[in-house]
Amino acid sequence: MLRLVNSAAMGRPHKIARIEDAVSFLGRNQLWRWITLLFFAADGGGLTGPLLQTAAHRGRLMEILSSQFYAGDSLQSDRAFLVGMLSLIDALLRRPLEDILPELHVDDVVQSAILKNEGPLGALLKLVQHLEATDYDCVDPLLAKLGIDYPKLQQADNQAYSWIHKLASTPD
Repeated sequence: MLRLVNSAAMGRPHKIARIEDAVSFLGRNQLWRWITLLFFAADGGGLTGPLLQTAAHRGRLMEILSSQFYAGDSLQSDRAFLVGMLSLIDALLRRPLEDILPELHVDDVVQSAILKNEGPLGALLKLVQHLEATDYDCVDPLLAKLGIDYPKLQQADNQAYSWIHKLASTPD
């Protein structure tokens, strides 16, 4: 956790040396985010593993896009990140999402977005999944439904990949 807090992705000018300071710096929501990332990194691929890369991209892209709809609502942005990350947890644990999500005690909004593609977060997840599959016949109607144009999507996608690159380039 100290390595991640002191990484380029966090943009801190001074290094943090104690776990207590790292937890205080991150806050509860950010701590949950990093724990989720570390959980995926534990699959053996580390921060450069393809599963983590995909999950982190999903989460970060959804977070960026949701912040355009819910400006100033950090809860929705945090939920969007969590939906993106947890949408691949079945591949990590090799168990159905329906069994895993109740064990994690995620709220109903997150759970219904992942399991049923319900609500705005479910629509964002569906958009990102179709984007990953380069299924543009499905991407176009979702963009229209969500009120996102291609330049905004491309900008958000670039930001998400830039963030992942910073994570992956964190020295061991």
